[in-house]
Amino acid sequence: MISSPIVRWALGLHSVPSDATELRLGWEHPLEGWVWLLAIAGTAGAAFLSYSTLRKQLRPWWLLALMRTSTLLLLVVLFAKPILESAQETTEADSVVMLVDRSRSMEVADLAGTDGQPQSRDQQLRDLIDDRSWQDAIAAKKRISWLGFHGSAHELTRDARGWVDVGPLEGWRTSMATAVEAATQRLSGRPASAVVIFSDGRSVDPVQRSTLRRLAAAGVQVITVPLGAADSVRDLSVASVDGPGRAFLRDDVPIRVDVRSGVGPPNGPVRVELVDTETSQVLDERLLTPAMFEQARASVSLAGKGTRAGTASWVVRVRGSAPDLVEANDERRVSVEFVDRPIRVLYVDAYPRWEFRYLKNLLLREPTVECSTMLLSADREFAQEGDLPLERLPQSAKELEPYDIIILGDVNSGSLSEQQQQAIREAVAQRGTGLLWIGGSRNTPSSWHGSTLAELLPMRGSLNLETVASAVWVQPTAAAARHGVMQLGDSASVGWPAVLGPDGAGWAALQWAQDLNPRALKPAAEVLAEGISVADGNASALVIAMRYGAGQTAYVATDETWRWRHGIGESLQERFWIGLIQMLARPAVENAGSGVRLEVAPAVVSVGDSTIVRLDLLDASSGAETADSVEVKVQRAGSTPSEPTETVVLLRQPDAGAEGSLGGAAFLGRWTPEEPGSFTMQVNDGRVGAPVVVNVEVTQPDEELTRPDTDHEALAVLARETGGTVIPAVEISRLAEVLPDRSLVVKQWLRDPLWSSPLALMLLLLPLLAEWVLRRLWKLE
Repeated sequence: MISSPIVRWALGLHSVPSDATELRLGWEHPLEGWVWLLAIAGTAGAAFLSYSTLRKQLRPWWLLALMRTSTLLLLVVLFAKPILESAQETTEADSVVMLVDRSRSMEVADLAGTDGQPQSRDQQLRDLIDDRSWQDAIAAKKRISWLGFHGSAHELTRDARGWVDVGPLEGWRTSMATAVEAATQRLSGRPASAVVIFSDGRSVDPVQRSTLRRLAAAGVQVITVPLGAADSVRDLSVASVDGPGRAFLRDDVPIRVDVRSGVGPPNGPVRVELVDTETSQVLDERLLTPAMFEQARASVSLAGKGTRAGTASWVVRVRGSAPDLVEANDERRVSVEFVDRPIRVLYVDAYPRWEFRYLKNLLLREPTVECSTMLLSADREFAQEGDLPLERLPQSAKELEPYDIIILGDVNSGSLSEQQQQAIREAVAQRGTGLLWIGGSRNTPSSWHGSTLAELLPMRGSLNLETVASAVWVQPTAAAARHGVMQLGDSASVGWPAVLGPDGAGWAALQWAQDLNPRALKPAAEVLAEGISVADGNASALVIAMRYGAGQTAYVATDETWRWRHGIGESLQERFWIGLIQMLARPAVENAGSGVRLEVAPAVVSVGDSTIVRLDLLDASSGAETADSVEVKVQRAGSTPSEPTETVVLLRQPDAGAEGSLGGAAFLGRWTPEEPGSFTMQVNDGRVGAPVVVNVEVTQPDEELTRPDTDHEALAVLARETGGTVIPAVEISRLAEVLPDRSLVVKQWLRDPLWSSPLALMLLLLPLLAEWVLRRLWKLE
């Protein structure tokens, strides 16, 4: 009926379709039923009352009243504004968000391509995106949003063809939680069916359970498409590198390296090299066998010497027996600042025992050492030997300042005054001077019980040590490798010569050693070597090191290393003592004798990660000891003073002084680098004293490449928690089928006003015209 043009014109229809089947009459100002009754009664009463005087003159007067009633009642109807409504149903398509992994782990080529060549996870993803068939099948029913993600999420663009452009791999870490949260926000306020994740599953943080519950409650499924190989892969990588920030130029600087092989031991030997980036020279190398890897990790110590004063840039790299899966994680940088001067040693002993004679001559010949010796039992006329001869022992901390390390032999504690002992303690605690004890049968350590220097010994108790009943073999520990000592072999690959072990010659056994129970050691002590009894195989601590304030102390519980000279010369004894001396002297050059220790942990940090900066004031007389904060300036290495610097504020920590400090204070702060490179941190505060500098190496974060394994199980958990499913990449065509249909059917009412239509006007004029005609015919006017 309403399809007729005349009807549509008469009713003024524009919105109501001509083929509408469900129609209804509505009102813009609907009136209650009782209002309509009053309106009918009122209009009729008013009309009949207006013509009641004509009842005797005009018999059909009621006809005029009826016309007027119709006019008044139609006005009431038009006041209520009648409308014609038509029902129309529309379907609102639901939405699906495609999350595409754009982190660097997608570079890993752990798949085999159709041509037999390695294929990366990223190429696998691009092959899926280039297949338009499954995308068109989804787009025909749903709205699709494409987001790329790594540490954050971003909207993907489209190329000239209108196809999704996934863009380059930019992320150095993957945050699945951030990606899913971004998808949740994108789906908010609209019908949503699913979040589809294309990823290898690697993530630095899991998706929160609350987010998954929220998605499940909204009926949104997480559907995952795992990329990459399902099986774990073996990939060599340098997990971490640790070394001192400063050292002597001719020092054998120890660099501790942790190597990771992905999952399980490597398939063959692994070569670890320390390379000078300036000269490309291999400074040191070690060969790791598969048996050395425990839980896919192995540690090794390398050593390198600087070629010139200043900061040296080195690279630690690993090389396997076969091409590596990810070459980008096979190297790590490390920088060391070298100081060009010899190590200054003060050697004091009570009497000319064999160890003193050979060690003194060794130090005098060593070109990297300047030595002053003092033999306390010598006559006044005896000429004390050394590069810097002494007439008397230093009496104060000021006189001890030239020395990087002090060696105390079998000296009676009474030979040193309280002032001298206090000066040695302050030198170790504040300046980082090393202290090396060499045990003896007469005085050390027994006579030092209760003395000022007793707290610098690494053992507790009465200090009256018994002697091991038999000769002992020396056996270094893992801690020795970490510190770069006890490396007595002729080559870099031989840490401890077999000749010094039980299978070697009998002359290598030490005939005298103190029996030091490891349980008597202080908590901060580390055993660098043990003495293994030839008779019963029992072990005692033979060489012990301990951190004290800014410096280190070490105790050697034997004076018989001179026996290692038998038949082969001084090489073994030299390597033993020079290694210990270098280790103990290193803190002195690192702290520059300032009484201040500045530490950054870790010293190699990734962009975006935080490193802890700690400043220890080891002397209560420092002007900054009562300060609330200290500023540390951070500047790129090699930059000019005019270039901008960054400031890190360190806050004072109550009751957090360093062990061995003399009533000083500690300040802590946190620094988060924003770009890679080599940086220096410097405390340049007049209250602290001389400037203290440490080096920090900032690298790009490598979580993505250090462990390139996929984590398909994590993707399966995401799908399972939300009622979703896992779609293998080869079955991507199934995706359109498994996506749930959460589209909405919306019923809308289209309306056209009838009160303003031509028909309404005609209906209003019709009773008026009829009334006027009748009045004219009956000559009422």
